[in-house]
Order: sequence, then C-alpha cells, then structure tokens
Amino acid sequence: GFHSVSAHSSSQLPPQARIERHDRELLTIMEQGTADEFFAAISVDNDRRLICGIPPIYITMSILKNIPGKVTGYAQCPASDDGTSVVSICGIVY
Repeated sequence: GFHSVSAHSSSQLPPQARIERHDRELLTIMEQGTADEFFAAISVDNDRRLICGIPPIYITMSILKNIPGKVTGYAQCPASDDGTSVVSICGIVY
C-alpha cells in the first residue's frame, strides 16, 4: 500500500464533511484502479486539493493496469493552528 496526502487551505475552507466527500470520490476512482480517470479527476479542478504523490500514484496505477484496490484507512488531521487547513490521509492496497 501507499498513502496520499491531500491538503486543503484557505479562508474559504469547506466543512470537513465536504472535503471528505470529495476525497472519497477520488478514493473510489483509485479503488477502481483506472489511472487515467484518477488523473482526470485531479485535473478537473487543477489539483485544487494539493494532492501529494500524484506521479507515483499514477505510475503505480498505470503499471497495475486496472487492478482494483481497497481503501484501508482514511483520516483528516489539522494542518494549521487556526483551523483553516486540514490534511487528508488515506491508504490503499492493490
């Protein structure tokens, strides 16, 4: 498995539930193992969520060629003292 970190920061921070919903939509695509759909989902909003590890995730998914994965965990952690930023962390096993 590996992890993906997604940072969300600005004074317009959506509620954590909305962030989680968007994260889980991307995780569903990642579970399907479709690298091109993963990249397209990130590109649609110009990586607004600042997802770390896009190249190794994309390459791994491309090499595995549509092998489905399973989300093993998901959490959000505060990333700033003022509460305007959170980091989403997930694990997926292929």
